[in-house]
Amino acid sequence: MCLGVHLGFKFFRCDRENREWEQKLDEKENKIQELRISKNRLEARVVELEQLLVIERGNAQSMNDALEREVEHRLQTEKQLLVLKQRFHDSKEDSPMSSSCSSHLRLDQSTHIDAKTVELQKEVAALKESDSVQRLRAQKAVQQLKDVENELRDLRAKNDILEKKYKNFDANLKTVKDNSEKERKERIKAEREREEAISNSERRFTELQNLKAENGELRQSVAKLRKELEELNEIKEGSIESEFGSLHKTKHSLEMKCAEQEEELNELTDRMKQLEQTVTRLEMAAERSRTERLRDLEAKDNEIDELRSQYQRRIRAFEEQVADLQDTNSSLVKQNRMLEGRTRDIDNYSVSFEASSTHYKRDLRKALALLRDTQRVLARERETSLSQSMICQLQEQLMDAEAAKLSAIRGRHSLESELAEVRAQLEAALTAKNSAEDRALVLFKEKSSALALVEEQDEQVRSLLKKYKAAVQQSAVDSIKIADQFEQMADMEKDKEKLREQLNDVSSALEYHQQHSVEKHKLLLAEQRIRDLEAKLELEISQKLRLEALMVKANDEVESLKDQIQELNSLRENDLNINRKIRRDTITLQEQLEDLRKREMDLAHKCKQVAVEHEKMEMEKQTLMRDLQCAEKRIDDLRKALSKDISDREDGSDDEDLFSIQNGSLTGMSRL
Repeated sequence: MCLGVHLGFKFFRCDRENREWEQKLDEKENKIQELRISKNRLEARVVELEQLLVIERGNAQSMNDALEREVEHRLQTEKQLLVLKQRFHDSKEDSPMSSSCSSHLRLDQSTHIDAKTVELQKEVAALKESDSVQRLRAQKAVQQLKDVENELRDLRAKNDILEKKYKNFDANLKTVKDNSEKERKERIKAEREREEAISNSERRFTELQNLKAENGELRQSVAKLRKELEELNEIKEGSIESEFGSLHKTKHSLEMKCAEQEEELNELTDRMKQLEQTVTRLEMAAERSRTERLRDLEAKDNEIDELRSQYQRRIRAFEEQVADLQDTNSSLVKQNRMLEGRTRDIDNYSVSFEASSTHYKRDLRKALALLRDTQRVLARERETSLSQSMICQLQEQLMDAEAAKLSAIRGRHSLESELAEVRAQLEAALTAKNSAEDRALVLFKEKSSALALVEEQDEQVRSLLKKYKAAVQQSAVDSIKIADQFEQMADMEKDKEKLREQLNDVSSALEYHQQHSVEKHKLLLAEQRIRDLEAKLELEISQKLRLEALMVKANDEVESLKDQIQELNSLRENDLNINRKIRRDTITLQEQLEDLRKREMDLAHKCKQVAVEHEKMEMEKQTLMRDLQCAEKRIDDLRKALSKDISDREDGSDDEDLFSIQNGSLTGMSRL
């Protein structure tokens, strides 16, 4: 009965452990599915970032082309400025020669030139204001770049801190895994010791049962012997004194053996109790270690969930920053459109100014007669301080324009260097991303193959678990049968010993009766009893052989089941190792993808800032180019008007006056 209870408890515990392992396998499968979903999301995010990188690459290429065009335009403007300076110097050299001729003609022309100078001064003031606004924008852009650099430094510092935390986390994970493996090994050892103790206790229990059975048989034999002795004493008191002494001695020896066997039984019961106590202690220690390990795993899972939530929050913050930058880009595009409208208005104003030049030609023809009388007065006024102050102001304005040009060139060079750095970083990020993608593909293939192997092994494990359950049930049935057969064998051995005792008694009685005169019918009865006993002995021997064969078969089946259980345990350990490797690979892939995402976000932010600054510079360049084009158009219109007026002169004096006017207008425009 106790053996059946122990076996039932053992089978119940095995079923409970198998259920726990099945639950753990289901949890691992759910985690693997979640990791697959997260990996698919990360792959989609990587594709989006690749598209953004392609777009930013195209923007960078367009920025490079625009910069090259700007360099060409600036070289052309520098050449034109050099030509204008040369003309200005030539006009200065020719001005003393033409002063005597054009003194009278400049009286009325001076009013017109003063009006034009006022307009040009207004335009120069507007240009200065635009230059100051552009400088402020450039300063703001520089400050924004500095802020971005500071943010990048902060992000790098945070990234270093997180990498250190990850390293510490990996070390802690390794220590926890090592501790869990040590606990698993200790648990396996404890289970083995427990199984050995259970087997020893079962063996001792069987021995105790056998000894109890033998003790009961001996007591029965003693009782029978006492009865037979009493009968013999009643029949023959004198003739059986010697036999009674021998029986008394055998009785005494049997009683001594019974006492020794009872002592051994008591010792075996004590040992059995001690073994049961050790088994319970080992079970309690195994449960404690299991609970501690589960708590550690739950704590680590909570830490991983917290880290995941932190990274998701950061990703959302970066996405919000990208949306803000897109809004700023749209506002800048609107400002660009407004500036284009202003340039169109300025072009229309230049067209109207050209139309009004014909009216100025007529005024010049009317003013020729008046200029002849005022040549002497203008020659004296020409040397006054007003014209010189105007020339100084215009020279200062030219110097300011050259300084602004130099600052713009320096800013362009700094932007080009920053663009080169950004390109290098982009190339490095692309190479790292490509390598990470290759590794991700390789790991994905390995993961798919490992998952296929895991599924196959899961199916094998399930089939083996079914076989194991069936074998356990069969072994329980066989153990019950074996216990019944053991009981039958013990009963048969008792009967055998009884028959042997009876045979010995009968043989001794026969010998005694042969020595003495025994009756014939008693002899026949004794022979018949002897024959019956021999037949019973043969039956018992055959049953014993059959039971021994069944025991050998049952032992072979139990050994085969133990081998299958060991194979299942080894397969389960291999599956656990494969799952651990897959988990480590997924963790490394997630870390690499997060690093790539951070780098791509930083590069996209830098590229957007550079694009915004480049757009600002292009807008400033366009405004400057438009201002230069307007100035050149005005200069050309004035030259054409003066040349036409000079060609229409009829008299020689008119030719000289127009020549002096043309030289004066050229000098004024060159000063402007």
